[in-house]
Amino acid sequence: MKQLNEILPLLNKVGCDYEYLLSDIVTEKKKAQNSNDEHIANYLWAEETIVKIVRDFVSVFNLLKQEEFYKAWCAAEQVELCINNLIRNFPDFYQIVSYHNTIIHQLQRLYPYRLFASYVINIKREECSICHKPRSIRSMCGHRKGYVYNGELCYNTVTDLDIISIDLVQNPVHKYAVLFLSDEKGDNQNDYDYGLLKGLMTYWKDPFQPWNYRIEDIRLEEKDFSDLTSESLCPCGSGEKYGACCKNNPLGIKHKKYIFYMDATYEQKSIDEY
Repeated sequence: MKQLNEILPLLNKVGCDYEYLLSDIVTEKKKAQNSNDEHIANYLWAEETIVKIVRDFVSVFNLLKQEEFYKAWCAAEQVELCINNLIRNFPDFYQIVSYHNTIIHQLQRLYPYRLFASYVINIKREECSICHKPRSIRSMCGHRKGYVYNGELCYNTVTDLDIISIDLVQNPVHKYAVLFLSDEKGDNQNDYDYGLLKGLMTYWKDPFQPWNYRIEDIRLEEKDFSDLTSESLCPCGSGEKYGACCKNNPLGIKHKKYIFYMDATYEQKSIDEY
């Protein structure tokens, strides 16, 4: 069985075979599970989760490079969930994934998604993923959702439910539920502006290259925008028409400039958001 300090140096190398590492870890975990060695099985679950976090983090980077922005968003959510599960069970391991956690949250803040669908459901029957016993207020098996038992994460499996409503929210439980317009054929139209992410990816060359950013509030003049009329949506992002918003503001049009800092050199790169 490889120790964590043997695996970690391999994870950040270009061309790392994550699937090979996972296969080896899962094999060892099954041996521990069969021997009822819960301590070792849980430790191997943590190793497995760390490898998955790094693998999927690299996948997020590659999807962004390919301009598959929604797929990258969904993959980033999975990384976030894995990190949360890891530190809930092994808080001392947070430092190992702190970089990935920071970058994922920075990426999520650069996305243009603001409205999401949220399902309101009435759960009629659910069971524990560990022992498969039904869960209810009056019947609890003792396994806690979100915690690891003998190398497996406990979660609730819903087997019967009623959908009450689908609401529009700004802070969803499930971030993948992004709203898209559809065309006449019912196909999604991805009309979101990914300018900030496209700009970032011209500078972010390696998934393990640290970066950060800050936002400057500045003012621009009407001449800085092409085809801007009083009936246009205001470039400041208020959602109001330009004529009723910034047109008569003597200070000019509100504007945000994103200043990116790439790796340890803190080289500044500016990306404007209109």
